[in-house]
Amino acid sequence: MISIFINEVRFTGHLTDAPVLKQVGDTKVVNFSLGQTRRYKDKNDVEKEDVTFIDCEIWGARAEALAKHAAKGTGLYIAARIKQDQWEDKESGKKRSKVVFVVEEWQFAEPRKEDKERKDAARDAQALLEKGKG
Repeated sequence: MISIFINEVRFTGHLTDAPVLKQVGDTKVVNFSLGQTRRYKDKNDVEKEDVTFIDCEIWGARAEALAKHAAKGTGLYIAARIKQDQWEDKESGKKRSKVVFVVEEWQFAEPRKEDKERKDAARDAQALLEKGKG
């Protein structure tokens, strides 16, 4: 019997806040949230919206490029793997968990006013990856 495990998701959304680059050991990380809005009509034909917030993290050169070139509201296309963080709540002692999407690839999901910024972001990320930081 062959077992195949696939842990990859792809989605789009808009940054809910400006990305903040942090140092963790000898690498860099950005923890961020993407918002997705689903618009639909209910059974009474009234327009509704549901917003989903997706917690993400990105490491290394990709994190540096994201922090440099993206801002609150930027639309992103994400390819990620799913990770479940687990911990014990210090106050209650109860076990807690949260699903986080670890970004493997990203790109701008919508045309930007200045295409040069997109090319700069891609070039910076590639240069950092080639130096072995990613």
